Amino acid sequence: MRIRPAYIIIAIVLALGAFVIYAALSARDAVPPVAQPGRTPSGPGVLPPVDADQASVPMLEIETDELDMGTVTNREPTTTEIMVTNTGRRTLEIRQVTTTCAACTTSQMAQNQIRPGQSVPLEITVFPRGIPGFETQQRLTIMSNAANAPMQTVEVIVRVEPEFEVEPDGLDFGEIQKGERAQRTQVLRQVADEPIELVDVRFLDEAEKSASFAFEKRPESEWREPGKPEYTITVTIEPWAPAGDYSRVYYLFSTCERVPRYRQRVEAVIESFYELSKDRLTFSMRPGVSRDEPVGTIVATAERPIEIVNAEITGDGFELKTLPGPEPNSATVEVYVAPDARVGRRNEELRFDVRAEDGTLLPNRLPVRGVVIDLQ
Repeated sequence: MRIRPAYIIIAIVLALGAFVIYAALSARDAVPPVAQPGRTPSGPGVLPPVDADQASVPMLEIETDELDMGTVTNREPTTTEIMVTNTGRRTLEIRQVTTTCAACTTSQMAQNQIRPGQSVPLEITVFPRGIPGFETQQRLTIMSNAANAPMQTVEVIVRVEPEFEVEPDGLDFGEIQKGERAQRTQVLRQVADEPIELVDVRFLDEAEKSASFAFEKRPESEWREPGKPEYTITVTIEPWAPAGDYSRVYYLFSTCERVPRYRQRVEAVIESFYELSKDRLTFSMRPGVSRDEPVGTIVATAERPIEIVNAEITGDGFELKTLPGPEPNSATVEVYVAPDARVGRRNEELRFDVRAEDGTLLPNRLPVRGVVIDLQ
């Protein structure tokens, strides 16, 4: 029997149609469960899909995301708690709770699996000995498989009963003129029963000389409370402090057991007719670097003619060159390491004056730190 061509064409069309239908059905069956309503993958480490039915997944709700614990004792840890609730319909798994300060703020939960509708306390403990002052704000992060908040944060705010107080707490000089010695005072006052004696006030960096400090015990007749000593602290910004926005950290060292070192900041705006490109020099001699090249350069720039004079550097083994700057009304000082420089770590000070056309001299002192190695 002879098969007509028309029949062959019809058979081919039917076969192609059947293949297309089969491919479509196979593709539908291959879609991951995440995309199918009512089906959600589960198991450790799997978060609910973003588009899942929120009524069928674990949901995390906390009592507060900003916990203010008020003022706590400075003698022992203080613990409080907030409730963590699973408002979803599947088990909520708390995987981890991290902290920004392991020494001062920790947390724990009695269980890390929370059933639907169940609430579990998150205990938060503050350790005052881990707080280097009288207040802190730290962050706890609750990591879980919750659909709505897989990384829920809690801000913990704490104030600690002070053993002493400093008034004012930090010093802002405001605007001062370059070249003047500006002074401000503050008072350290014992306020608790622990005897407090002030033993030192200084920068941690011994090379920092832009400000100086002095302190003395006040007469007992000036104490706010009998038997609780007070100290007057005098902070002086020196004439050679760098012009511009000035901000430095210094420390009060005392016999306080919990806070033997208390951080303070001194700030000012030092006004001047010129500015420097840097307020310190850091260098490192290394193989391949020629001693004919400067290890550091300072450029002074002004709105009127200036020059750098009286340049010197502490310690031996350095050479200085002063010359006009790269722009009008600018001047430069370059620091070189001499061939006979002592090998090793160096901690020196660069000193120079900036002279205006009217003869005004303004002093400058900059730390110079670096390592000299034997290049021979």
